[in-house]
Amino acid sequence: MKKNKKIIIFALIVSMFFGTFSSALAYSKSYTFNIRHSVTGSADYSLGAKSTSTKAKGQTYTPSEKVSSDKSSFTVFIRKGLKSYSVGPITANNKNATKSFGKVKKGSYSVNVNKYSSTGDRIKGSGTINQ
Repeated sequence: MKKNKKIIIFALIVSMFFGTFSSALAYSKSYTFNIRHSVTGSADYSLGAKSTSTKAKGQTYTPSEKVSSDKSSFTVFIRKGLKSYSVGPITANNKNATKSFGKVKKGSYSVNVNKYSSTGDRIKGSGTINQ
């Protein structure tokens, strides 16, 4: 009887550990952009109904492809049909910025990046969508 009790307690501890571990696994998918005005990606970001954020960074360039001393900014949108969530503006100074979209509805989303200001010729950058 004591042996069975120990086995049950051990099984409960192991299942709690693996349950906590599996729920800690997060969704993260990357995107890149090279824009003068805006870019729309494909709808292949499968998001759950939970808090969603982006970690993004971009750099401002001149028409001759040199890093600009004046910094532009950009906005990141995630879209599903007519519904969109946005964060920004994010300064294109080659530094990471993490911004929250809040809680989103479950579904397949596209990522859109818009140049927010007229400073600089283009912005090149990358980011991740995280849940």
